Amino acid sequence: MNHEELSGLYELYTLGVLEEPERAEIDQHLGANCPECQAGVKGALRLNALLATLPEGVEPSRQLRQRVMASVGVEPALSRFWKNAWALAAVALAMVLVVMAIDSHRRGQDSWLPRAAGDSRCLMRPDLRKRAGIDRK
Repeated sequence: MNHEELSGLYELYTLGVLEEPERAEIDQHLGANCPECQAGVKGALRLNALLATLPEGVEPSRQLRQRVMASVGVEPALSRFWKNAWALAAVALAMVLVVMAIDSHRRGQDSWLPRAAGDSRCLMRPDLRKRAGIDRK
């Protein structure tokens, strides 16, 4: 490998995660006192030490995040709660519509029954109406 190919591997080497055969190649160059590899490894050590001293990532406040996202034209996404709430509302509406359709259909079929006050035949099940002989012929 040439130095250009090795230059992207120095950080991995100093972290101890570089695998063979690349690690052996850098070891060989360092063993031969290669000035380019020694400078690359020293730079990688400084970079890794600097990265280790950085503070943990901080989450921006909700207001800041919304302002930044709005400034670049990104619409705020619905929260998971509201997505689930809308889905639940849609399912409930569909169920109400199905019940109403079934009730409407049932009322349409029974509309020929007598509706006089006190006429208990209006409340009979269809199979009982047929037995009682009050079905429409």
